[in-house]
Amino acid sequence: MSRGTLPPLDALGAFLERDVVPALHGSLKSELRAALKNLRDAEAELAVLPALLPAECSALLRLGAEALAWLADNGRDAKESLAALAETHAQIDRRMTDGFYGTDSLIGFGQDVARLTGRILIRLQALARDPALDAPGRETAQGMVTHFYLELRAHAEARIPWQSVFPKNP
Repeated sequence: MSRGTLPPLDALGAFLERDVVPALHGSLKSELRAALKNLRDAEAELAVLPALLPAECSALLRLGAEALAWLADNGRDAKESLAALAETHAQIDRRMTDGFYGTDSLIGFGQDVARLTGRILIRLQALARDPALDAPGRETAQGMVTHFYLELRAHAEARIPWQSVFPKNP
């Protein structure tokens, strides 16, 4: 979605807040305020998405590359399984370099990075608990898991300003 589509959202929100909310009573008023908050959340996320999501994905891809290199030397995966995962990583990384063609392309890219991150995390978490792996190996796997979760926490914290549960009442 281009930034040009956001002014109509501003106008719609302002109209609903100014002309419709005061005319409502009880639960309908609360429900419309909740819907307005969702509209503002979507507007805020769409405004920052073109800069925010590629930066987040880049960080996850960097962590993923480090994890895949370590897994190649320490993992219990079949080489074919790990090679397929590494190829998926390479394809997604190339898409990052090629750029995006609209919001749908960017969101699809983010979803692909999330799926890849999940697959890598599953492998790392299994190794962090694997008694067959030596203690330093388990600690390294757990450290990588921790780095992924810290990165994901930072992503969530970046969204707090517009995803707060209790918006200010006008």
